[in-house]
Order: sequence, then C-alpha cells, then structure tokens
Amino acid sequence: MKHKFLYLTFALGLILTSCIGGQTTGRSNNPKITTFRLTSKNTKISLSDVKYNIQDANDNNGTITEKDSLPYGTNLDSLIVVATGNKLSSVKIFESKNGVKTKEHDGADSEPDTVNFSETVYIETVAEDKKTKMTYTVNIHAHRQDPDLYDWKIVNSEPFNTSGIMQEKVVLNGGNAFVWLIKTASGISAYSSSDNGKTWQQKTVTGLPNDIDLQYTLKAKDGLYIAKQENLYKSTDGLSWQSSLAGQKVNNALFEINGEIFGINSTERKVYKMAGNLWQEVAIKTTSGRLPEDFPVSGASVWTDISANGIAKVYIAGGEDKNSKLLNTVWLSTDGAYWIKLDNSSTSLFSPRKGATIFQYDNTLMLVGGQNASGLITSKYHIVSPDYGITWAEPASNVALPSPMFAPRYDAQIIVKDKRIYIFGGQTSAGTFKREVWTGAKSILLWKK
Repeated sequence: MKHKFLYLTFALGLILTSCIGGQTTGRSNNPKITTFRLTSKNTKISLSDVKYNIQDANDNNGTITEKDSLPYGTNLDSLIVVATGNKLSSVKIFESKNGVKTKEHDGADSEPDTVNFSETVYIETVAEDKKTKMTYTVNIHAHRQDPDLYDWKIVNSEPFNTSGIMQEKVVLNGGNAFVWLIKTASGISAYSSSDNGKTWQQKTVTGLPNDIDLQYTLKAKDGLYIAKQENLYKSTDGLSWQSSLAGQKVNNALFEINGEIFGINSTERKVYKMAGNLWQEVAIKTTSGRLPEDFPVSGASVWTDISANGIAKVYIAGGEDKNSKLLNTVWLSTDGAYWIKLDNSSTSLFSPRKGATIFQYDNTLMLVGGQNASGLITSKYHIVSPDYGITWAEPASNVALPSPMFAPRYDAQIIVKDKRIYIFGGQTSAGTFKREVWTGAKSILLWKK
C-alpha cells in the first residue's frame, strides 16, 4: 500500500511539473506567415488588388507567389514587403543572386528598405518561442506587356487578286468562317477563310441578283439576310441564297435586336420587324409615326451589340439624310421603335461623314474611316467613345491603329470574333479597294481566354 502511494505521488508530481513548465513558456511556436503584401514607391503603380498564394510545407519550408502577375510597369527591384504572422519574434528578408543569398533586410523595421525581387527572395521567420523557424521562397513576376496595348498586325496583304470590284461585304457565316462577298460587273462572287483570314479560297455564290446591295447584309442568329425591295434573301453559309417575298419594301439598315430582325424603308422612313416570313410595321414613337427627317437614309454604319449593362442596342452612325446632308450623329435604339439621337456637333473629332464603320469592343464604341465633304478622312480617322456615342476622343497611343501602315479608308468591313477585331478591305481616296486583312486585340482580353 505504501509503494502504491509513493508511485501515485511521483506521477502527480510529473504532471504538475509539466503543466507548470507549459504555463511558464506560454509562447507560440507558429512561425507561419499569414499576411503578405507588396507596395511600390511609385505612386502611379497600385498593388493593393494583387493577391498572393502562401503555401506551407511540413518541413518548415514554404512558398509565396502572386496569383496574377503584378501590373505592367512595376519595378521589381524596389518593392516594400509586409509579412506578418502570429506573434513572430523576427522576420528576415534576403535578396539573392544566382541562388545565393545576398543582402539582408529586417522585415520588422518600421521604415523598411525596398527589396529587389528581380530574382528569388527568401524570408526566414522565427516563432515567438524563438526556436521554431520557417523559410519561404518568394518568386514574384510583373507583366512585361502593357495589358491595355492593342496588338495591331496585318494578317494577309493580298488575300485574292480580283479586279474591278464595285462593292464588298465580309460576314461571319454559321460555320464560323469569314465570307468575303464581292460584286463586279460580271456578278457576285466570294472568298472564304476558315483560319481567321490567313488563307482564302474562291467560292461560287448562287441565288443573289447582280444588282443586290451588299452594304446592309445582316448576320443574325439563324443566318444571313439581305433585303432588296420586297425580296428577302437568306443564307446559312453566305454562298447559297434563297429568296422570299416579305410583303414590304425594305432597302436599308437590316439589324437584329434580341433575336428579332428589323429593316428600314429609307424612302418612307418606316421600320419593319420580321414576323414569321413577312415584314410587320413597327409603331415608331414619334409624332409622325415615321423616322425623323434627319435620320440617315444612306452611307451609314450599323452595329448591334450588348452594352455593359446587358442591354442590346443598335447604333447607326454617320451617313446622309434624305437631302444628301452628311451627318455626324449616332442614332441608337433598344427596340426599333424608340430612337435617340446623339448629336456630336460640339466636337470636331466626329466630323460629318459617310462610309465610316462603327463597332463595339471592350465596352467602347469605335469609329474607323469615312468620307467627309472634301473626300477621304485622312486625319483622326480612328476615334473612340467610352460612353457609347455621347462623347468622342482620339484613342491613346497604345490603342490607335498604326500609322502610316494602316492607310485611311472608307467602307471598311469590321468583325469582332473571339475577342479580336478584324478589319477587311475598304476603299482609298481614288476608290480603289484595299485587299488586305488586319487584326488587333487588347492584350489583357487575350490573357483572360
């Protein structure tokens, strides 16, 4: 019994000693970094939105990397580090050269030095207990290319050698191939490209009359459409066309809004919507029930797209009114019945013109080319509107079409496909058709593919 008592007393003593020792120490043995961020002394560079991956391994080693590269223009050789954890007793930061640690920085300094991240940086932490350590390998990168840069380049400088071109239209068919429709004195022909304009094959076009106006060929969800008086021509591939009588004369500005197809009779200034296989007049919300007197009847550019707020809109830019007056207006509508005129008479950038091409890209409207009263527009022929046609400005140097490589032109064909802009053809001041294909894209949009 005595021995049992002594054994129990000894065991209790060990337990009490252990507990008292733990309470005496009371310091964290966690050396992990929980917060990491970088700042730049360059006030024009903000790193506040950059996120980082902090990975901890079981052998007291870890890694830190950025989730996305730091912004373009960041100087990696002069960044300020903030690295914190749970009551760390010390944080040491080491620059390196060819894998060898060099300059040391105190991560707890209230006025820290800048650190060179051009090569691997090492961060050594010590827990509050001053015993447990952790080493992090840090590799940081910055974008080497301006994310807002538009990479313009020529895809094909001579896709075909057809001469005597009178009119052209490039569309995207149901098979996602470009079809370049061409009108000459001998009729309508076409070239097709399934590799984004690099190579072109001559094709035969059937079903279109020689006097068809290709300008307002519409690419809709269910096919391609061209209107000629009471006839409506439809195709799924841009090559084989079938005609039907649509009941009303439509000769201008085919467009599609929310899956519905619209056309305009420019002579009567009426708008029609396709109902079944027939045109149905739209009740235009004006006093006269017709389009306004200064609405374009020819030479305008038409583009339908989804704006940043998710609403489908049609834009009709420039052109001539019924009195052959050149316009510098943008008309927009969300339903074909109610139209808003954005008058640009207060700016000289959007001068009255016809034959310009309007399109939307990256939530911005762009206008390329055109003819004014003096002929071909040769300066400021590329303008942009960040507010969908309310105001216009010259594009920044990293956005603008390259001059003089990209020559001024009118009636250029533009398609936006897979986050890229494609520009086809167009005419010079002498009326000669440019046989070339250009493409451009905003760099950051391609990175997000």
